[in-house]
Amino acid sequence: MVEIDPIIRVALLRPCDSECYGLRTKSMFEALLEQGSNNMSENSSRIVVEEFDVINLKYPDENELGLYASFVIVGSLASAYDDHPWTEKLLDFIRRLHLENR
Repeated sequence: MVEIDPIIRVALLRPCDSECYGLRTKSMFEALLEQGSNNMSENSSRIVVEEFDVINLKYPDENELGLYASFVIVGSLASAYDDHPWTEKLLDFIRRLHLENR
């Protein structure tokens, strides 16, 4: 029998530039993920959402990327085509995750 890790870590990459919009983002995702987890009767794992403010260049530690089961990028008031200092770093991070099959 495969042993299930009791903690499922999710990295929430938050490119929100509005305090009002960004304050509830983590709690909304935690509630959605917990609800989904509760619907899986055999799952006894606990979901931990860790939030990262990518506008201020805050990302998961490179040596700990393997700890995360998933990476979620939430919406933003910015466009993918806008020229902000943080967008290129986010694109590089996405490319890295893709190359490492994460």
